[in-house]
Amino acid sequence: MNTTQGTIYLIEETRKVSERFRVREFVVEIADNSKYPQLVKFQVTNDLCGLLDSCQAGDIVSLEFNLRGREWTSPKDGKVKYFNSLDVRALEVVADGPNAPAPITNDPLEDIPF
Repeated sequence: MNTTQGTIYLIEETRKVSERFRVREFVVEIADNSKYPQLVKFQVTNDLCGLLDSCQAGDIVSLEFNLRGREWTSPKDGKVKYFNSLDVRALEVVADGPNAPAPITNDPLEDIPF
């Protein structure tokens, strides 16, 4: 399993690929080298699609993922292509993004107008 940390750049809607398979893709900006940050697309599948429900662009996240690859042959022309995917297995928000709503507190002293 691989790990990385970065800032969520984009979250796409969940797509239903088949009756038994759902996928949700998202892009994370990884700034290991701040001069050339990388925008990397990850995905979560099936029950893990909900991991992104409470996330938003700008959140800093820590990810655990598997690098997956497969071969596919086009039925039309027999051309072979190779695909890679970064399948996230765990996601943790390390820090909320700048557009996150302010936290709600139940401090009664905050309602006093002075």
